[in-house]
Amino acid sequence: GAKERNFIVQFFQTNIIELSALIQSNEISVEFVLSEYLDRIKIHNPDLNAIVSMVSEQHLFELALSCSCVCS
Repeated sequence: GAKERNFIVQFFQTNIIELSALIQSNEISVEFVLSEYLDRIKIHNPDLNAIVSMVSEQHLFELALSCSCVCS
C-alpha cells in the first residue's frame, strides 16, 4: 500500500549511519536492507550495467545473517 511505498522511499533516502542505528535498534534487519538493495540492483542494473559480477544471493544472505548474529 501507500504506507509501504512511503517507507521504501524514506529507506532509500537514509544514510548509512541512520541505517546502522535502525539495524542496531532492531527496527529493520540486515536481511531487509540487503533484500531491498538487491531488488534495486535487479531493477536498475540492466540499464546501467554497473555490476558485472556478483556472488550468489544465497551467499550474501548467509554473510548478512552471520554479521547480524555477531553484531547483536
